[in-house]
Amino acid sequence: MRGMSKKVRKMTAEWLDIPADVLTDVPRIVMLGNRQLQIENYLSVESFCDQELVLKLGKGKLHIRGDQLWIRKIYTEEVVIDGKIGAITFLE
Repeated sequence: MRGMSKKVRKMTAEWLDIPADVLTDVPRIVMLGNRQLQIENYLSVESFCDQELVLKLGKGKLHIRGDQLWIRKIYTEEVVIDGKIGAITFLE
């Protein structure tokens, strides 16, 4: 799917009534309270400590700030973060 143009992927998702995150490279973020984040479609972990995590995305970066942050699970396209989430910021 990565070889398809953005426009074609977007039109295909709309035509087939498929959520955009399935066919495009946009991140999917699920937040459970302020204690857990599940992030799909990220490229890499740029930096990590117990107070800040920076993920590289297809377009830009995702900064997660908080306390006692730790990576519960990490896969090639999904990461799960636990801890007290204080702020989430997108940077392009």
